[in-house]
Amino acid sequence: EKLKQKDTQAKKLEKEMKTFVDKNSYWLEYYPVLDVISQKYGTDYYPHWSKEDAQLIQGVKQAQQPAIARYNQIRKDNADYIEKYKFTQFVVDKQAEEDTKKRGDFVYIGDLLVGASSFDEMIFADVFKPGYKIGAKNGGVFDSPQLWNVPLVDPDKLFKPNGELAEGGEFLRLKVKKALQDAKNIRIDHAMGLVDPFIYKPETVVYGTKMDNGKEVSYPLREKLQAVGLTTDYDGFAGALTISSTNPSLYIRNKFLFCNNI
Repeated sequence: EKLKQKDTQAKKLEKEMKTFVDKNSYWLEYYPVLDVISQKYGTDYYPHWSKEDAQLIQGVKQAQQPAIARYNQIRKDNADYIEKYKFTQFVVDKQAEEDTKKRGDFVYIGDLLVGASSFDEMIFADVFKPGYKIGAKNGGVFDSPQLWNVPLVDPDKLFKPNGELAEGGEFLRLKVKKALQDAKNIRIDHAMGLVDPFIYKPETVVYGTKMDNGKEVSYPLREKLQAVGLTTDYDGFAGALTISSTNPSLYIRNKFLFCNNI
């Protein structure tokens, strides 16, 4: 309404929002559409979706006409919701930016999990290695492996032969850059997953049971789990690692992670 009245502040916000949406289009273009679909299923866990919905974004990226038509129809049918979604993201980002300015020398440390969301996995499907997930070697029930169901960025897609970032490395660079936007430092949890990740095949997960305080508790059987990249040399390594926006470089063994010149 204020835009119709040519309100100066409203027009300024409209311009700022357009800049924000353009800058974040690599994820913000698709997230609200996937959010609409997730409400249909009551979960954002896409393996519980139909194949058509789970592969919708990849179909759009590959210029498949049925996918494009369905995608555009979802956007049309949910135009107000999608616009509100983008506006909400803009407002949160703007508030965080203003808070950063107000706190001056008070330094925040942000938290960045080693992982990706279900939406990320659908949008950036080509950077992940199919059939593999990341967890932790220990720390689960009865000190069993922790099965996080986090997708694995394909190690072969981190770097190009000339040393520049490939699509997987670029995906991770953008995540860290975004995390450093409103924090002087970020805490990566858990950093061991960068050095020597615990990688497993979900189809090899077998659960056993034990009695604990009179209750039967299930846990994944380590001996049945087909895993690679088991931590051996770094059992004493810290569980989290902090990198700074003033020196945002992280060099990791075995070509597993990244990053320089964020």
